[in-house]
Amino acid sequence: LPTDAKAQSFHLGIFPPIIEITVKPPANVSTPLSIQNLSSEIVELTIDVKPFTASDQENGEVRYLRDNELPADFLSILQRVKVLDQNREVKELILGPKQRKELTLNINVPRDSIAQDYYLSIVFSRSTGGRAVSKEHNATEVFGGIATNVLLSVGSTGIASGLIQEFSVPVFVEKGPVPFTVR
Repeated sequence: LPTDAKAQSFHLGIFPPIIEITVKPPANVSTPLSIQNLSSEIVELTIDVKPFTASDQENGEVRYLRDNELPADFLSILQRVKVLDQNREVKELILGPKQRKELTLNINVPRDSIAQDYYLSIVFSRSTGGRAVSKEHNATEVFGGIATNVLLSVGSTGIASGLIQEFSVPVFVEKGPVPFTVR
């Protein structure tokens, strides 16, 4: 027989959704970041910095990288990314109903940083608040969240270039949208 299901919802907003930073090392850069709880419940959040790259699907999706997949220079940058609340690093955050929190994203780029682009997500995910889900309760708990992506370019900026390796469209299309392949 079916049993009762219980669910909670929460609604978060983040600004800006994408942060673009270009620096020449050494640099210590800070930029504002705002997160808001748009629901009527208290939300406990965990803050993580997750590096990403383009997925192998070539469809615009990202793939988060594990620490063992990162080169040493990326790990060095990653360890220097901090979310600050009134100049104090925070890893967790509690937002009351409709509360907005102004934070600061701080990145310290060392002198010996390799000139390249680094892609990071600052992920605010709902934490368990210390509550464990046991097997005896036949429960599944899924945690939602929100993120802002950081596009960090380190080093001198040159002229960006690229190559379209493949582009194709159908010869005849009766109506849109027009499907196409680009690589």
